[in-house]
Amino acid sequence: MVSDKIKTMSLSVIVSVFVSVGTVYLYDAYYVQKVVVFDLASYLDKQKADFVAGKINEEKLKKEFAGLKERIDAFGEKRIVLSKGVVLAGGRDVSDEISISPEK
Repeated sequence: MVSDKIKTMSLSVIVSVFVSVGTVYLYDAYYVQKVVVFDLASYLDKQKADFVAGKINEEKLKKEFAGLKERIDAFGEKRIVLSKGVVLAGGRDVSDEISISPEK
């Protein structure tokens, strides 16, 4: 009699743990919004330096700025992109991923 109760209780605990872990994983993977960081100041400084040095012309510079929003939007709805200057700590830095233009 006692062993049946222990088996039932053990099975309940195991099932509960699996359901809880699965729920937290699915919530994290599909529902929660994640904060990512983009170093906008460094990106603008690099574009300015390239423009002043003559590495890129005005048309290319305008194209880069127009494509910047598209690359940020490509991260999807579940990611919040903040400037590195306003984030004190944490957040995955995606500056390299955003700074790479599709033409390079």
